[in-house]
Amino acid sequence: TEKAKVTITEFSDFQCPYCSRVGGPVKEAMARFPGKVKLVFAHYPLSFHKEAKPASVMAQGAFEQGGPELFWKVHDALFAAQRELSAEKIKAIGTEAGVDIAKVEANQAKYEKIITDTMEMGTKGGVNGTPSLFINGRKYEPSGGMGADAIAATIDKVLKGTL
Repeated sequence: TEKAKVTITEFSDFQCPYCSRVGGPVKEAMARFPGKVKLVFAHYPLSFHKEAKPASVMAQGAFEQGGPELFWKVHDALFAAQRELSAEKIKAIGTEAGVDIAKVEANQAKYEKIITDTMEMGTKGGVNGTPSLFINGRKYEPSGGMGADAIAATIDKVLKGTL
């Protein structure tokens, strides 16, 4: 998907119940345009979700250690365990996925800076809650909601040059 014509950037929080519901529709919409759309996850842990930032740190560590494959494995597990996230659960998810926890802990400050910088970028771009989607840099304002059909319709318009 390096040659993808459409990039969806998803600003998300691992403890946000709305974020856990948007991943499926985004993937379903993307599947309608094989090779033409890529997804970029952007950390945006909300301050009132106590375990969201530690979950983002683990996910960022997974990305640095194993690239997209390990990141998405940890991402999916964190969302699957969303209601039971704790420091112990986040470590267990990382360990089970194959993340070197000691390396994550050693690089925690670095990962927190990446997360803070990502949040600042999002806020400057108009993110004011999660989930927030941007399609080719333009904030997706879903008149049709966050369902696969509405997202796919917007992707189609971008590909056709009508948006």
